[in-house]
Amino acid sequence: MRTWGTGSDRLVASWITTAIFLLFLGLIPGVEGEVCAWEVEPGYGRVRLWQGIENTGAGFQRFKYLGLGVDLNQPTLNYGNWQFNFVGLGEDWGAKPRLGYGLFGFRNMWLRDDLAADFMVGDSYLETGVSRMPFEHFSVPSQNLRGLDTRLYDGKYAMGVHAGNLTYMSYLLTEAFVRSDTDMAGFFLRLGDLQKPRLGIGLDGFSDNLGKRYLSNFHVIVPLGGPEAKGFVWYDSRSSKPAGVVGVRQDKGPTQWEVGASYVPFGFIYLTENASLSSGQSLGFATYRESRLRYNYYLEGSGGQLSFGQEKNALVRGTLGGGWRFSLRDTLGGSLGVSWQGGEDQNNWHLLPSLRYSRVKGAFNLYSQLLTDYYTLKLVNRDGLLVAQPAPLGGAQPETSQTTRIFRLGEEIGFDYSPPGATRWGGSARFDDTRTTGNLATSYRTATAEVRVGKYLPYDTTADLSVRSGYSWGQNQTSAIHSGGLRISINAFENWLIFVEGRLWYSKLPQEVTGFASVPNPAYEARSGSERRFTWGEAAPVHGVFPSTGLRGVGTLTGVVFHDRNGNGVYDAGDIPLKDTVIRLDDGFIVETDSRGRYYYPNVVAGEHSLQLDPESYPVHLTSKFPDGMRCKIFPREKRQIDWPLSGK
Repeated sequence: MRTWGTGSDRLVASWITTAIFLLFLGLIPGVEGEVCAWEVEPGYGRVRLWQGIENTGAGFQRFKYLGLGVDLNQPTLNYGNWQFNFVGLGEDWGAKPRLGYGLFGFRNMWLRDDLAADFMVGDSYLETGVSRMPFEHFSVPSQNLRGLDTRLYDGKYAMGVHAGNLTYMSYLLTEAFVRSDTDMAGFFLRLGDLQKPRLGIGLDGFSDNLGKRYLSNFHVIVPLGGPEAKGFVWYDSRSSKPAGVVGVRQDKGPTQWEVGASYVPFGFIYLTENASLSSGQSLGFATYRESRLRYNYYLEGSGGQLSFGQEKNALVRGTLGGGWRFSLRDTLGGSLGVSWQGGEDQNNWHLLPSLRYSRVKGAFNLYSQLLTDYYTLKLVNRDGLLVAQPAPLGGAQPETSQTTRIFRLGEEIGFDYSPPGATRWGGSARFDDTRTTGNLATSYRTATAEVRVGKYLPYDTTADLSVRSGYSWGQNQTSAIHSGGLRISINAFENWLIFVEGRLWYSKLPQEVTGFASVPNPAYEARSGSERRFTWGEAAPVHGVFPSTGLRGVGTLTGVVFHDRNGNGVYDAGDIPLKDTVIRLDDGFIVETDSRGRYYYPNVVAGEHSLQLDPESYPVHLTSKFPDGMRCKIFPREKRQIDWPLSGK
């Protein structure tokens, strides 16, 4: 693993670019006069300082690091999320700390009501102009860039330029990135608003130890009333092969569906070797989802061909699932997934049934679930030893491998009790029964239990402890499975948080047998740090789950649900507010009104939205004047109020 040094040329260039951009920002009309609104509009920020060590065990590298982070966010006025982060990273134990991660810039800052920008110097997500998930069945691998990245966008176009070194996130430390030794520079351009056809192009040049190459992409999206037709094409000059996906997708409202086909030839390379698309797949796919206030269900499937050079296999996948909300407190859900891969020497099945029930009553949450898994396991001959390893569907199999089948049954039941200001309790118990047949006949059983305790201590101190312990037995042997973690947080001063935490894992059996030992053992991590949180302005009461800030700016949506006794459609004297009424925004953001009948959505992405009132949540003798719901359009920085008058039957 290599880290990025702080070369003087890169450092000077970064500071010059930052200074020029801040000068440009200060000259933008309209921004300066609105800064005073920070004193009254809701916003928040934090400053973090932390240090830690991590060791993944089994001979893996150990790390120690020191970090500093600053975040400022003004969501309602869309001044963006300003960020500064730095992590000094030691590559080996006792090594001199080096720069593992650095970032300065902002995201989603609206310069005007129709113009926004991103600006980053350091490690940030790389956008090449193509949607990360054009279809539910087809996602584009994410990659990060260490360098300069700028983007400008509004409702009708988006453009960006970037240059630097490709990086990917370290699997050891989520705040750190490592190099891929691939330099790149490129641009992208997207044209068209949401109601009209949209086009996009992108071009990136790369240079690494294998030479120079380029990757181009093109996409078109055509609205068809409700659904949209989409087409995406990539061309990689190194492999001299194109890849693409086409289809139609409807993702607005409670009913969602998609149908399409994708083609990624064997050997196609996307960005770098560590982030390739699913090479060798030619698939057709389809999905149907229905998401209502009380129930949801979905059906998805895909089928086609897998190629690995001269070897070709067939692949069929499908999932049927759904859930039923008896009330806002009781939910039952489950799914059945199945896939089959067949070829000259393959006939692999993979079944994944699951069932889950949860009940929420005040501070008490109870859940139970049943999971089963039936799949293929390969025994690979390594230096005369048979080593068991899972065989992912679509993966090439060694000639010396043997086949066995695994059936695993997992059962778990647990609870959480979190009363306000009191001790928090939680726990779960799990039992796994794993049986194999075929070339290797074995039988393992694993039983574990976990206890979670969170307690408020004197001097504004909280302690959270979690311990999981158990055993796995079978084949005339037993093995312990243990893990534990402790976090102590101290509110030493107003809005200041100081924390110390650590965690230890220990087990002997591999993950494909136990289902728990995801890290080689023994392994541990320890962190300590402090965080200063601050807010400004006073936000309205918030209930429920809300959408996050989007790329088109945000506004606020609020209102009152009331019994309109005089029938004038206006909330005035004599009308009765209705508490605990359920309102839904778009496809799943559900809130309940407070004691004064108010609801509140703090960060609503600009654009068209639908609102729906659940008729089972208000008295039966009342009826809504909008039984089919309402449509509304939110503009960036807008404060929109929509009231719901209900009249007697």
